[in-house]
This record gives sequence, C-alpha cells and structure tokens, in this order.
Amino acid sequence: MMRFLNSHRPADASLGASVTNLNGQHPVSSTNWTRVGQKSFLAILLISNLGLSGLIAILILSNVSYTRYLAKKPAAALVQLTDGTSIRVNETPNHDREPEVIRKFVTDSLIYLMNWSADLPSSEPTSKFDSITSAPQDAGIDVDLEDGFTKKVTTPAWQASFTLEEEFRTEFLQKLATMTPEDIFAGQKEVVLKIREVGYPATQTDTPGAWSIDVVADLMVYSPQTPTGNAVPFNKRIYVQSINVPPPPAPNTLTPLAAAIYAVRLSGLEITGMRDLQLQEFTE
Repeated sequence: MMRFLNSHRPADASLGASVTNLNGQHPVSSTNWTRVGQKSFLAILLISNLGLSGLIAILILSNVSYTRYLAKKPAAALVQLTDGTSIRVNETPNHDREPEVIRKFVTDSLIYLMNWSADLPSSEPTSKFDSITSAPQDAGIDVDLEDGFTKKVTTPAWQASFTLEEEFRTEFLQKLATMTPEDIFAGQKEVVLKIREVGYPATQTDTPGAWSIDVVADLMVYSPQTPTGNAVPFNKRIYVQSINVPPPPAPNTLTPLAAAIYAVRLSGLEITGMRDLQLQEFTE
C-alpha cells in the first residue's frame, strides 16, 4: 500500500503537462506572436519605402522635363521698365559688354578723373559721376604719397577713382595727386580734358571680359597767365575688365558720397591699368 502511494504522481502535474487546445495542438507562445508582428512591420515599412521611392522618381523626372522645357524656351527679347517703356534685349554672357558701353565708360571715367576745378559739381547731378553734395568750393581729398608727404586730388576725381581696380587705384591716386597743381584749389587754375579720339575696344584674348581701348586727348590748362589754355598731350591705352554689377542698396541707406561711389560701379566695368600711347599705335 505504501509503495502504491509513493509511486503515484500528483494529479496536478500530470494534468498541466497534458494541457492542449481543442484542436489537439499546443497554444502559440508570446514569442511567436512577437516574430509575426515584426515581420508584418517590416513588410509595411518596405512597401512604404517603395512607394516613397516611386514618388521621388516621378518628381525627378518632372523636374528634368521642366528643365529641358526652360532650356529650349527662347530668351525674352522685350523688357518693360518701371516707367512703362519697353526695350529690346539680347542674351549675352555675364562678362560681355557692348563696345559703346565700354567707350562711354572710359570716356566718362577719364573726364571726371582728369577735369580739375575748384568748383564742385552742381547739387543736381547731370551724370552718374556727379556728387549730389553741393559746396561753393572744393577743398580736395588728401592722398598719402610714398615719400610720406600728402597732396590733394579733387573730390570728383577721388569719387571717379572707384572706377579703377583697387590695386591700380592706389597707384593712380598717388600719381594724380602729384600732377594736380595746388593752384587748382585756390581757384587760380583749371584743367579740362579735351578728348579727340576714342578707339574701338580690342578684346584681350588671354582674359575673358577684358579689353584695351586707345584714347587721344589733350589736357587743357587754363590760368590767368594762359586764358586761352595750354594743351598737354594725354594719349593713353586704357585696359578695362568686366566686373559684377553691385546689388542695389536699400532706399535711403546710403550717404551722398556712398551713393556716388555706388553709381560709378553700375556699368559693370573697371579700369585695371593704362600706359602712354604713341600716336602710331592708335587703334580705331
């Protein structure tokens, strides 16, 4: 009897070991459910990724198609200005400038660089180089020379010097200061540039957007002793380079002097050098 009792296993243990579902299968564990959920999530993620990739591909193809359309579209030939007038325009590379634009730029620059007078320009400018300040007499602008001394140039000449490339500008202003007579600021002398010939711009083949242009002129020096003027030859070969046009400043943010400096850069050109010109070298 005792042996029988000792060999008999507990009913609960045998019952727990033999629990099955109604179909005769063991129930699915929580680990298996987790694996199924991960596979479903990966499938959804893959499908979403494929859909997003397809959308991006469609956008890229649309962008390429529109870019081709713009490339084949003819450039605008007519532009309307803010005053209501319309002008015809041509498409040109950024560094190109029309010959007449170059000639006018060089002519205007030289006139304001080489015309010296004690009188400042009118308060109502007639050219882009005119200062919009008014004063009865020009006190001049001091320029430091290499020998440590200081001499003056006229205010319009100093403003027009911003048409020069910066390194050349420093050298030119020093030369200009030594050329400008002190009698200019006392009103006893006046110098006027009389241009006789302006050549056709010659392209510099080694530098895109660069030209040389010849100018034949005289510096007419007027004084009480020479009221009819004394002519000094001023024959130069001018070297010009295209530059980026500065962006327009915000309204009412520039001083009169800053506005004048900004105005001389609007041509998109600057003078990079000049040398003496022999008349036989002149290029029409």
